[in-house]
Amino acid sequence: MVSFLVIGAFWIGHHRKFRLIERYNSRLLFLNLLMLMTIAFIPFPTAVLSEYGNRTATIFYALAIAVVGLMSALEWWYALRLELVTPGLTASERRRHALRPLIITGVFLLSIPIAFVTPTLAMLSWLLVIPALRWAG
Repeated sequence: MVSFLVIGAFWIGHHRKFRLIERYNSRLLFLNLLMLMTIAFIPFPTAVLSEYGNRTATIFYALAIAVVGLMSALEWWYALRLELVTPGLTASERRRHALRPLIITGVFLLSIPIAFVTPTLAMLSWLLVIPALRWAG
């Protein structure tokens, strides 16, 4: 269920961002393809986590989600840097769309040290994504 919600959050964020991207080039399309590839990979670490549920599986899953978040952030950064976004986009909107994938990445990366203590607590810490994303707007 967590994987479904995480994939859903990235999917919704992806659609919100691409509504604001007015133009694209081959490099942005390539970055988008890489980001979608990382999302398509998520079922594998999900299966590993479901099968084993140990520290290594928890860390593997957290790293996979963090990579998706970093790819999403990179894609948005690239679109901003080349001004491929809708003209007149406020600084607040630019920041919000940059911050959301980084928040998800941060929560999952911070869960890794927790997994060394207890994988269960690390998995529970992933729920912090919900209030953190609400805080980010």
